[in-house]
Amino acid sequence: MSRVLASAPCRADLAGGTLDLWPLSLMVDRAVTVNAAVEVRTGCAIEPGGSTWRFHARDGEEELELERLPERPEREVPPAFQLAASVAAWFRLPPARIETWSEAPRGSGLGGSSSLIVSLIAAARHLRGESLDDGVDASIAIARDLEARILGLPAGSQDHLAAWHGGLSLIEYGPGGWHRREAPGGSERLRVLEDALIVVDTGVSHHSGLNNWEVFRDRLEGSAPVRTALDEVAAASAQLADLLDSPARGDELLAGVAEAVEAEWRARRRLSPAVTCPEVDALVAAAREAGGRAKVCGAGGGGCVVAVAGHAGERDSLASALEQAGGRILPARLCPQGVRVEDDAGGRA
Repeated sequence: MSRVLASAPCRADLAGGTLDLWPLSLMVDRAVTVNAAVEVRTGCAIEPGGSTWRFHARDGEEELELERLPERPEREVPPAFQLAASVAAWFRLPPARIETWSEAPRGSGLGGSSSLIVSLIAAARHLRGESLDDGVDASIAIARDLEARILGLPAGSQDHLAAWHGGLSLIEYGPGGWHRREAPGGSERLRVLEDALIVVDTGVSHHSGLNNWEVFRDRLEGSAPVRTALDEVAAASAQLADLLDSPARGDELLAGVAEAVEAEWRARRRLSPAVTCPEVDALVAAAREAGGRAKVCGAGGGGCVVAVAGHAGERDSLASALEQAGGRILPARLCPQGVRVEDDAGGRA
């Protein structure tokens, strides 16, 4: 059997993160998440053969060999191999060498682990001869639930949807699950957004699971401040989704995106003190002084910030301001394509 290679993009969430956690999505008037797949990728290579399961985490140059694949690998194998081992166990993969890699900085808030598990699931399904066009929602649900097992915390699905589909996603959550669609407007409109968006690394790692759990717990326990802040996050995200559904173009579009991003960030900061840190605040302030707006990616506390210029042609000056404030600009252009799979026999999906 030939070696299978898969890769998937990470995402920058523009608004509505945390709303993908069930049942938080049912506790607001309208739960919509808007995110953009970006060319920061994760990937894997699976090569069947031998009599053991051999794992290699390329980023840390770590190796693990197992003569027996546990039913619940997250309970028995080191963290660096839990995603790969969990997918191998779930799909009953035969003995193989499984290598993983990621371009996302550790703790970036770009959904790197979710992107990687999508890559692994796509490769596993390809090995089993399954079409990736079939059962997409089931694959997303498996990715979410395996990740929740590993984290021991609630997990959402927006990261996995961005990794699988790519593009600029509007994801509506409600009773029965989610509905994901591509933001309308064509390539010209997407270029306007791409030329205005910047992803910048604070250099401070975050822990999305714990931050989300604090919000999750407080909302379920009836905290009035968290309820109000979550409602405002939802309102800002719905505002952005409606803007992207409108015919707005050019500077009108960018000004509206910047306004919604700022409104979402104001509300998100009130969800929990752990959402921000001095490095994030410095980048958000620098973006505003340069005429743009910014918010943290993911659950916050560090990681990356996504910034948007308020007018066309201002990306370079915004990037310069963010760098002067201590950020590191990532080469994260919008990624129109989601997960990609190929094998040594020339097969692609």
